[in-house]
Amino acid sequence: MRLEVNLISSGDNQLSLNYNHFIAGLIYRVISLHSERFARRIHSGGFKLNGKVFKMFTFSKIFYFNGAHVEDSHIVIPSNSEISFLISSPYEEFVKDFAFGLTKADKIWISEQKNLYILKSVEVIFEPKIFDGDPKEVIEVEGVFISPLVVSKVDALGRRIFLGCFDA
Repeated sequence: MRLEVNLISSGDNQLSLNYNHFIAGLIYRVISLHSERFARRIHSGGFKLNGKVFKMFTFSKIFYFNGAHVEDSHIVIPSNSEISFLISSPYEEFVKDFAFGLTKADKIWISEQKNLYILKSVEVIFEPKIFDGDPKEVIEVEGVFISPLVVSKVDALGRRIFLGCFDA
C-alpha cells in the first residue's frame, strides 16, 4: 500500500539535503500518535525473517514546488510552498496507522520543531497490476526507484556480496 503525503510550509523553512533520518523520525512520530505500542515495535525490533530485521517501509525523496529550491546544502522552502513524498509498505497496518496519525497531528515538523508544515492531503496511490501469471514467472519492469535499493547475494564461501547497478 502506498500513500502520497502533501504538506504546506507554514513559514519559511529549511531542510538539509540529508533529510532521510528526519523523514524516518517524522514517520515514527506520526505513527505513535495513533499507536505508541506499534511505533515502538517497528522502531525497536522491526520485522524479523530468516535472522534479518526489516523495517517494512520505504519512502521517496521529497518533491518540492512553488519557489522551493536548493541552496548550498539545504532545500529552502518558502512559506505556503508545497512539499510531498510517498511512503509505501506491504504491511497494511503500518500504512493505516501512519494515515490516522497524520489526521491527529496538530503540527507536523521535519528536522526541527520550528520547521512546521500543515497537512494538505493524504492520498492512496494504487499500485499497478504487473502480471496475472505464475508468481514464479520472470517479468521485466522498467521504472525509476523512489528510494535507494540494496541488493546482495551470498557467494560460494558464504560471504554476503553487495551488488552494484551493473552487476548480474
